[in-house]
Amino acid sequence: MSDENTTILVLNSVKKIKGFKINRKRIRLAIIAASTFLVILLLSLGGNYYLFKQYNSVNEQLAVLQAENAQQGNSNTIIRSEPGSEITPAGTNEQIETTPAAANSNGDGEVKDEIEDIYAGDSDSRLVSIQNLDHQTSLNGLELLVRFNLTKVPDDEIISGFLVVVASTTDNLSPFVSWPEVDLNEDGTVIDIYAGESFSMRQLTQKSGRIMLDDPASSFKYFRIYVYDTIGTLMMRKTVPITD
Repeated sequence: MSDENTTILVLNSVKKIKGFKINRKRIRLAIIAASTFLVILLLSLGGNYYLFKQYNSVNEQLAVLQAENAQQGNSNTIIRSEPGSEITPAGTNEQIETTPAAANSNGDGEVKDEIEDIYAGDSDSRLVSIQNLDHQTSLNGLELLVRFNLTKVPDDEIISGFLVVVASTTDNLSPFVSWPEVDLNEDGTVIDIYAGESFSMRQLTQKSGRIMLDDPASSFKYFRIYVYDTIGTLMMRKTVPITD
C-alpha cells in the first residue's frame, strides 16, 4: 500500500460501495500547523499574564513610594526647637527680637558699614607732579576722559618712565579698567608697567586718556594715576573720585 494515499471503503446498504482517498501528508501538515498555532497562543497568553503581573507590581511600588514621600513631607513641616528657645506660631503678628550682627561701642545697635579709604596708599614724588587735572564722563556714563599735565622739578635733567590710569567700576566681572589697556591684578594694581603710556620730558608733558566700561549697566567710582620710572619703581600714585 502506498504511503501517500489510503483508500477507505464505506458500505452503503450493501448494494453500493463508495471510496474516499485521504492524503496522509496533508494530515500531518494540518496537525503540525495546529500544534504550532496552539504553542504560539499559549506563549502569547503567558507573556500577557507576565506583563500584567509586572504592571501591578510597579503600581504597588509607586503607591508605596508616594505614601512614604507624603509622610516625609508632613514630618518636615513639624517645627523643632532647642531647649530654652521660643517659637512664634505662624500667622501671628508678634515680632521676634533679633540681635544685630555687630554693634558700636555706644550700644545703640546700629551697624556701620566699613567705608573704603580710596586714598590709602597714595604717594607724592619729589621729581614729578600732576597739574591741570580734569576729567569728565560722556556717552551716558560709559566713557571716562582724563586730561592732565605731568610736570617735573625745573632743571636740565630729562626724566622718563611710564604711566597708567586705572578706573574702579561697579562691574563685578571687570571691577578695574585702564588706559592704556594693560593687565591688572584683582586689586587694580598694574602687572606689566612697561605696557603703560611712556613719557620722556625735561619739564612738562601733556596726557589725555579715554576709558570705556565693559558693561553698560555699570558705572565709574574713581580712578588712579600710576607713575613709574624706567626701571619699574612707583614714583607717584594719585586717586581721584568721579565727580560727574
